[in-house]
Amino acid sequence: MINRFLALRFLFWVFAPLVGFAATPAPISITLEQTIGRVVDHNLRVRAEKLNLSAARSEARAEAGLFEPEFVASFGREANRRQNTRERFLSQGASVFDEENEISTAAIEATLPPGTLLRVGGQTRRLSNNLQITGNEEFESFAGVNLTQPLLKGAGVKATLAQLRLATARSEVVLHETRRQLAAILSQAELAYWDLARAVAEDELR
Repeated sequence: MINRFLALRFLFWVFAPLVGFAATPAPISITLEQTIGRVVDHNLRVRAEKLNLSAARSEARAEAGLFEPEFVASFGREANRRQNTRERFLSQGASVFDEENEISTAAIEATLPPGTLLRVGGQTRRLSNNLQITGNEEFESFAGVNLTQPLLKGAGVKATLAQLRLATARSEVVLHETRRQLAAILSQAELAYWDLARAVAEDELR
């Protein structure tokens, strides 16, 4: 037992330096430009700043779409049942008015620089009630142009472009903040690189 123990210790003493040498990673050579590139690609603060800048620019682009036309459409059904007054009874000839209508609308809407809301479209109503002759259908339709112009709040080009200007200004602020953060991070990385280079040179000198 003692001889086996001594033999194991002898083998460990002989091969331990070789094992330690094999486990030691080989030194790598990296330039300053490569270091900066890796920091830009993998630093979490840099990624966060890039995401903030992308979000601010997306918000500005979204606000710039204010004047793009928009297509809107809707379909609905309405049902009413009411007891007629004497006046309505005399005009309609029925004590109860019962109706069920279908309403379809489609339009193109756009906002103009003065704040005017332009709407070009139409509406169709399919009427069905107990006053109609059985088997007959009635339709009401409308097509035209509507202009809605605010006169007090929200009127004028400045009021219309206010949100776009704010979004653009926020994007510029985030851009400069991103540049500041990036410059600070890269300066720290460069200082760390030269500290390492100095340490390696001192080690070689010793």
